Amino acid sequence: MAETIVFHVLTQSRYEAGLIEQALRCEDYEAMFVHDDLSQFGPGRHVVILEPSLSDWQWLDRLTQVSKDHPATPVVLYTREALPENDVRRICRDIPVFVVGDITTLKDRLGVVIEQDPASPKTVLFVDDDENTIKAYLRTLRKTPWTILSTTSGEDALETLKQQPVDCIVTDIKMPNLHGLELISKIRETDKDVPIVICSGYPGMKDDDSLKFHDIAGFIEKPVDEVTLKQTLEGLLG
Repeated sequence: MAETIVFHVLTQSRYEAGLIEQALRCEDYEAMFVHDDLSQFGPGRHVVILEPSLSDWQWLDRLTQVSKDHPATPVVLYTREALPENDVRRICRDIPVFVVGDITTLKDRLGVVIEQDPASPKTVLFVDDDENTIKAYLRTLRKTPWTILSTTSGEDALETLKQQPVDCIVTDIKMPNLHGLELISKIRETDKDVPIVICSGYPGMKDDDSLKFHDIAGFIEKPVDEVTLKQTLEGLLG
Protein backbone atom coordinates (compact mmCIF):
# COMPACT_ATOMS: atom_id res chain seq x y z
CA MET A 1 0.00 0.00 0.00
CA ALA A 2 1.33 3.41 -1.01
CA GLU A 3 2.39 5.80 1.72
CA THR A 4 0.03 8.70 2.46
CA ILE A 5 1.45 12.21 2.43
CA VAL A 6 -0.81 15.01 3.61
CA PHE A 7 0.07 18.36 2.06
CA HIS A 8 -1.17 21.43 3.90
CA VAL A 9 -1.22 24.08 1.18
CA LEU A 10 -1.37 27.69 2.34
CA THR A 11 -1.07 30.05 -0.60
CA GLN A 12 -2.32 33.50 -1.49
CA SER A 13 -4.47 32.28 -4.37
CA ARG A 14 -6.60 29.23 -5.03
CA TYR A 15 -5.20 29.12 -8.54
CA GLU A 16 -1.65 28.67 -7.23
CA ALA A 17 -2.90 26.06 -4.77
CA GLY A 18 -4.49 24.16 -7.65
CA LEU A 19 -1.22 24.14 -9.59
CA ILE A 20 0.62 22.81 -6.54
CA GLU A 21 -1.97 20.08 -6.01
CA GLN A 22 -1.82 19.05 -9.64
CA ALA A 23 1.98 18.91 -9.64
CA LEU A 24 2.32 16.89 -6.43
CA ARG A 25 -0.03 14.07 -7.34
CA CYS A 26 2.11 11.01 -7.87
CA GLU A 27 1.83 7.23 -8.21
CA ASP A 28 4.64 6.74 -5.69
CA TYR A 29 2.47 7.89 -2.78
CA GLU A 30 -1.12 8.70 -1.98
CA ALA A 31 -1.40 12.49 -1.83
CA MET A 32 -4.00 14.20 0.30
CA PHE A 33 -4.45 17.98 0.25
CA VAL A 34 -5.69 20.28 2.97
CA HIS A 35 -6.07 23.94 2.06
CA ASP A 36 -5.65 26.81 4.53
CA ASP A 37 -5.96 24.53 7.55
CA LEU A 38 -3.30 23.56 10.08
CA SER A 39 -5.64 21.71 12.45
CA GLN A 40 -5.83 18.38 10.62
CA PHE A 41 -2.72 16.48 11.69
CA GLY A 42 -3.70 12.81 11.71
CA PRO A 43 -1.95 9.62 10.52
CA GLY A 44 0.57 9.74 7.67
CA ARG A 45 3.37 12.06 6.78
CA HIS A 46 2.61 15.76 6.72
CA VAL A 47 4.22 18.53 4.71
CA VAL A 48 3.25 22.20 5.00
CA ILE A 49 3.63 24.30 1.85
CA LEU A 50 3.55 27.95 2.76
CA GLU A 51 3.76 30.90 0.39
CA PRO A 52 5.48 33.91 2.00
CA SER A 53 4.18 37.42 1.38
CA LEU A 54 5.79 40.80 1.89
CA SER A 55 2.41 42.48 2.27
CA ASP A 56 0.79 40.04 4.70
CA TRP A 57 2.85 38.60 7.54
CA GLN A 58 0.25 36.00 8.53
CA TRP A 59 2.46 33.35 6.91
CA LEU A 60 5.10 33.97 9.57
CA ASP A 61 2.55 33.31 12.31
CA ARG A 62 1.67 30.04 10.60
CA LEU A 63 5.32 29.05 10.33
CA THR A 64 5.76 29.75 14.04
CA GLN A 65 2.64 27.72 14.85
CA VAL A 66 3.82 24.65 12.93
CA SER A 67 7.32 24.86 14.38
CA LYS A 68 5.87 24.99 17.88
CA ASP A 69 3.07 22.41 17.60
CA HIS A 70 4.65 20.01 15.06
CA PRO A 71 8.43 20.57 15.16
CA ALA A 72 9.23 17.47 13.08
CA THR A 73 6.86 18.45 10.23
CA PRO A 74 8.70 19.85 7.19
CA VAL A 75 7.66 23.35 6.12
CA VAL A 76 8.34 24.41 2.53
CA LEU A 77 8.43 28.14 1.84
CA TYR A 78 7.32 28.32 -1.77
CA THR A 79 8.22 31.46 -3.68
CA ARG A 80 9.08 31.69 -7.34
CA GLU A 81 11.69 34.37 -6.71
CA ALA A 82 13.60 32.41 -4.07
CA LEU A 83 16.08 30.07 -5.72
CA PRO A 84 17.31 28.85 -9.10
CA GLU A 85 15.50 25.90 -10.59
CA ASN A 86 16.41 22.41 -9.37
CA ASP A 87 17.27 23.70 -5.91
CA VAL A 88 15.65 22.86 -2.58
CA ARG A 89 17.47 24.38 0.35
CA ARG A 90 17.11 23.80 4.06
CA ILE A 91 17.46 27.12 5.87
CA CYS A 92 17.24 26.16 9.57
CA ARG A 93 19.35 23.76 11.63
CA ASP A 94 16.90 22.99 14.41
CA ILE A 95 13.61 22.74 12.50
CA PRO A 96 12.94 21.33 9.00
CA VAL A 97 12.23 24.53 7.04
CA PHE A 98 13.06 24.61 3.33
CA VAL A 99 12.89 27.13 0.50
CA VAL A 100 11.94 26.16 -3.04
CA GLY A 101 11.26 28.34 -6.06
CA ASP A 102 9.72 25.78 -8.39
CA ILE A 103 7.01 23.29 -7.50
CA THR A 104 8.21 20.73 -10.07
CA THR A 105 11.58 20.74 -8.37
CA LEU A 106 9.84 20.11 -5.06
CA LYS A 107 8.07 17.10 -6.54
CA ASP A 108 11.30 15.72 -8.01
CA ARG A 109 13.23 16.20 -4.77
CA LEU A 110 10.48 15.57 -2.25
CA GLY A 111 12.65 12.95 -0.59
CA VAL A 112 15.05 15.68 0.52
CA VAL A 113 12.18 17.26 2.44
CA ILE A 114 10.34 14.30 3.93
CA GLU A 115 13.32 12.11 4.85
CA GLN A 116 14.42 14.42 7.63
CA ASP A 117 15.12 12.49 10.82
CA PRO A 118 14.77 14.71 13.89
CA ALA A 119 17.32 12.47 15.58
CA SER A 120 19.81 12.74 12.72
CA PRO A 121 23.42 13.27 13.80
CA LYS A 122 24.73 16.76 14.40
CA THR A 123 27.09 18.18 11.77
CA VAL A 124 30.47 19.79 12.50
CA LEU A 125 32.42 21.77 9.89
CA PHE A 126 36.22 21.94 10.29
CA VAL A 127 38.15 24.69 8.52
CA ASP A 128 41.97 24.59 8.39
CA ASP A 129 44.40 25.23 5.55
CA ASP A 130 46.69 22.44 6.81
CA GLU A 131 45.51 19.14 5.31
CA ASN A 132 47.36 17.14 7.96
CA THR A 133 45.42 18.94 10.67
CA ILE A 134 42.15 18.12 8.89
CA LYS A 135 43.17 14.46 8.66
CA ALA A 136 43.95 14.46 12.38
CA TYR A 137 40.49 15.84 13.15
CA LEU A 138 38.88 13.14 11.01
CA ARG A 139 40.87 10.37 12.72
CA THR A 140 40.06 11.72 16.16
CA LEU A 141 36.32 11.94 15.52
CA ARG A 142 35.78 8.91 13.28
CA LYS A 143 33.91 6.98 16.01
CA THR A 144 31.76 9.86 17.23
CA PRO A 145 28.04 10.14 16.32
CA TRP A 146 28.53 13.40 14.43
CA THR A 147 28.71 14.06 10.71
CA ILE A 148 32.09 15.65 9.99
CA LEU A 149 32.62 18.06 7.11
CA SER A 150 35.96 19.66 6.31
CA THR A 151 37.52 22.26 4.05
CA THR A 152 40.96 23.80 3.68
CA SER A 153 39.90 27.38 2.94
CA GLY A 154 37.53 29.99 4.30
CA GLU A 155 36.06 30.55 0.85
CA ASP A 156 35.11 26.88 0.52
CA ALA A 157 33.69 26.95 4.04
CA LEU A 158 31.31 29.76 3.06
CA GLU A 159 30.20 27.81 0.00
CA THR A 160 29.58 24.74 2.16
CA LEU A 161 27.44 26.78 4.55
CA LYS A 162 25.35 28.01 1.62
CA GLN A 163 24.52 24.42 0.72
CA GLN A 164 23.62 23.03 4.14
CA PRO A 165 23.31 24.09 7.75
CA VAL A 166 25.79 22.85 10.32
CA ASP A 167 25.56 22.61 14.09
CA CYS A 168 29.08 23.72 14.94
CA ILE A 169 32.12 25.23 13.18
CA VAL A 170 35.74 24.63 14.21
CA THR A 171 38.18 26.93 12.44
CA ASP A 172 41.80 27.95 12.34
CA ILE A 173 42.65 31.65 12.44
CA LYS A 174 45.78 32.11 10.35
CA MET A 175 44.77 31.08 6.83
CA PRO A 176 45.68 32.48 3.39
CA ASN A 177 43.25 34.56 1.31
CA LEU A 178 40.39 34.61 3.81
CA HIS A 179 41.71 35.05 7.35
CA GLY A 180 39.89 33.19 10.12
CA LEU A 181 38.58 36.41 11.66
CA GLU A 182 37.19 37.48 8.29
CA LEU A 183 35.53 34.09 7.91
CA ILE A 184 33.91 34.38 11.33
CA SER A 185 32.71 37.90 10.53
CA LYS A 186 31.09 36.74 7.29
CA ILE A 187 29.43 33.78 9.03
CA ARG A 188 28.00 36.08 11.69
CA GLU A 189 26.43 38.28 9.00
CA THR A 190 23.91 35.52 8.31
CA ASP A 191 24.07 33.28 11.39
CA LYS A 192 24.34 34.79 14.85
CA ASP A 193 23.83 31.54 16.75
CA VAL A 194 25.94 28.72 15.30
CA PRO A 195 28.67 27.79 17.82
CA ILE A 196 32.16 28.60 16.53
CA VAL A 197 35.28 27.10 18.13
CA ILE A 198 38.75 28.47 17.45
CA CYS A 199 41.72 26.11 17.18
CA SER A 200 44.90 28.17 17.00
CA GLY A 201 48.59 27.98 17.76
CA TYR A 202 48.50 31.53 19.10
CA PRO A 203 47.20 31.31 22.69
CA GLY A 204 47.06 35.10 22.95
CA MET A 205 44.16 35.05 20.49
CA LYS A 206 41.94 33.69 23.25
CA ASP A 207 41.55 37.16 24.74
CA ASP A 208 41.22 38.99 21.43
CA ASP A 209 38.36 41.50 21.59
CA SER A 210 37.17 40.61 18.07
CA LEU A 211 36.57 37.02 19.16
CA LYS A 212 34.52 38.22 22.10
CA PHE A 213 32.52 40.46 19.77
CA HIS A 214 31.62 37.49 17.55
CA ASP A 215 30.52 35.37 20.52
CA ILE A 216 33.05 32.56 20.13
CA ALA A 217 31.93 29.35 21.88
CA GLY A 218 35.38 27.98 22.66
CA PHE A 219 39.13 28.27 22.12
CA ILE A 220 41.47 25.27 21.85
CA GLU A 221 45.21 25.78 21.63
CA LYS A 222 47.20 23.84 19.01
CA PRO A 223 48.45 21.19 19.01
CA VAL A 224 44.89 20.13 19.73
CA ASP A 225 44.36 17.66 22.54
CA GLU A 226 41.92 14.94 21.41
CA VAL A 227 40.12 14.73 24.75
CA THR A 228 39.71 18.51 24.94
CA LEU A 229 38.33 18.63 21.41
CA LYS A 230 35.79 15.88 22.05
CA GLN A 231 34.69 17.34 25.36
CA THR A 232 34.28 20.79 23.82
CA LEU A 233 32.11 19.46 21.01
CA GLU A 234 30.07 17.26 23.35
CA GLY A 235 29.32 20.29 25.49
CA LEU A 236 28.13 22.27 22.46
CA LEU A 237 26.28 19.50 20.60
CA GLY A 238 24.82 17.52 23.48
